[in-house]
Amino acid sequence: CWRWIERSGYDSDVSTYNTAGKVLQINYAQEAPKLGVPVAGITNNKCAVLVSVRKSPSKLAEYQDKTYKIQENLGCAVAGIYSDARKLIKFLREICQEFSYEKNTLIEIKSLVQKISDEAQQRTQQAGYRPFGAQLLLISEENGKPCLYCTDPSAEYYKFKAHAVGKNAQAINAFLTRHFEEFKDNTPKQLAIRALEGFLQSGLRAEDWKAVEVSVYENGKYYTLNEKDVREIVEQFMQKNPVIEEESDS
Repeated sequence: CWRWIERSGYDSDVSTYNTAGKVLQINYAQEAPKLGVPVAGITNNKCAVLVSVRKSPSKLAEYQDKTYKIQENLGCAVAGIYSDARKLIKFLREICQEFSYEKNTLIEIKSLVQKISDEAQQRTQQAGYRPFGAQLLLISEENGKPCLYCTDPSAEYYKFKAHAVGKNAQAINAFLTRHFEEFKDNTPKQLAIRALEGFLQSGLRAEDWKAVEVSVYENGKYYTLNEKDVREIVEQFMQKNPVIEEESDS
């Protein structure tokens, strides 16, 4: 009983630390992205890809997009509370538009990620606010090379060569770590297939493989693959992993 009273006092507000030096509301917000379907990003010297599985609340509803174009050379994928992610997407686009209007050039990815961090940090220190319950994976270029950044509800951000967020992301990241050296000369479609191989660790349902979404940064452009190209990727993936195809037919 006393333990519950002590905990509830520390987790009732985002501006309160507990005796271990943690802000529990931030810890709770970091759990939200882990409940959603996985999203993965992979880079090499030629390109960067984002691979996700779109979700739908019912068979009668359309799929919700998981990847978004922010500006000509930059896009992102989201995991976590969808309404929070949508607000962050709107914030990013407004920052890009304002910067482009004032400077007549595109904002660099690190500057944009720092803007997200500043916005998220405000929600970790002001009473009456709560942290964003979403993570973003962003791809673009930095110093002439494709790059991948990940933002966090804690307002921290990291640069990765490959990374996954969402459900069972730990297992996917273990796969990416083991095989990353094999990705160096892969095309965007080949990278997408390798990401899907990582998703085998996440316990997706058979029907989830029909809702894959792939976005690419390559040669200074960000774009999302059309349904035909994605279908080819999934078919090639299933040929290499026939057990998934068998589950889909059952």
